[in-house]
Amino acid sequence: GVHPPRWDDRVMWLTSPWRVRVILLCVFVRATVSPFVRLLAVALVKRAVIGRFKEGPKGEWAHLQYWLMKRLVGNDLCGVHTLLGRHWGGVTVALRLLGAKCGARVFWPGVLFNLVEFDLLTVGDDVVFGSRSTILGGDATDAAPVTLAAGAMVADRCVLLPGLTAG
Repeated sequence: GVHPPRWDDRVMWLTSPWRVRVILLCVFVRATVSPFVRLLAVALVKRAVIGRFKEGPKGEWAHLQYWLMKRLVGNDLCGVHTLLGRHWGGVTVALRLLGAKCGARVFWPGVLFNLVEFDLLTVGDDVVFGSRSTILGGDATDAAPVTLAAGAMVADRCVLLPGLTAG
């Protein structure tokens, strides 16, 4: 009859040089490429299904939009912010993909602010953010834009309320 493979044969099969390279490549791709692919997918779903967040009274659809975006994006832009850190250009592109209007040379925080209504955020040039802040584009009943003019500074642990314009 046929004998099952021995344990050491199985280990040698699993640890062949080709297989180890493929496994390492998969781990690398999952850690570095997957967050960007997920962000692009979320941006497409936002444009095709969820739509733009609008200023004004919130109805049932606006609450569903908020819930869906919070579930899809998470706390670190689908994992992209962890890879980019404070790199102003990369984080700016990621936020623009999700609908925010961002200027140039923005110093993004190391711990990204909580934000879901990206369409209601406008950030001017040369803005500096502290860590662990929250930007609210709306409350339970209304939504309003949050605007940070050129040269503005947001300190650590700030809460920016709907309708805020900071210079």
